[in-house]
Amino acid sequence: MPFFYLNKTGCQWRYLPKDFPHYTLISYYYHKWVDNHTIEQINTAIHQQLR
Repeated sequence: MPFFYLNKTGCQWRYLPKDFPHYTLISYYYHKWVDNHTIEQINTAIHQQLR
């Protein structure tokens, strides 16, 4: 029941799959992209494509 686990706890950085880079690197880029609005721009572009 991994679906229920994700609903309850979310996905912590430490539990990313082993074939991903170290979780600190992933976290660094995620927060950098959130701060400079890259994530928002990607979301906007995808939303416009789907319209």
